[in-house]
Amino acid sequence: MKKLLLTLVVLLSGSMAAMAQHAGQAGVGLNIGVAPVIEGEGSPTNFLLGGRIQYSATDLIRLALDLNGGFKDKYVSTFDATANVNFMIPLSQGFYLYPLAGLGYGNIHLGEGDLSTNLSRFVFNVGLGGEYEFSSNFAAGLEFKYRYMKDFGALPVMLNFSYKF
Repeated sequence: MKKLLLTLVVLLSGSMAAMAQHAGQAGVGLNIGVAPVIEGEGSPTNFLLGGRIQYSATDLIRLALDLNGGFKDKYVSTFDATANVNFMIPLSQGFYLYPLAGLGYGNIHLGEGDLSTNLSRFVFNVGLGGEYEFSSNFAAGLEFKYRYMKDFGALPVMLNFSYKF
């Protein structure tokens, strides 16, 4: 019985140390991806490029601010700025799975020239991501989201690369 308790204490303290090393850590990153539109005119698929600022508020909760621009496809381009909450679930040393949810601002640019229109929209997104830490300062991840803007829902798939400090 004592051996079992000692084994549990060692395992739990090791796993807590692995999770605790990230509290208070900040980072910056690059987002690259595509966003097929599933609701809206013309069904464009925008190539996305953006940036990220992140902060680990607790051992398990990470806050991320994403700024992404969608390049023009079928006369539609997008921009969104979202604040997301990631619940980091450690699966193994340096590998995390996380559900995410966020709110923000979105802009949809439709058309060209004098016939173009800009639509400002509230953005809500939910999704799932995974991250692998190559070192204590560098990580790469993949996120899949459902991004809702009124009359313009999309399914962004994003690769992200982060430098943590």
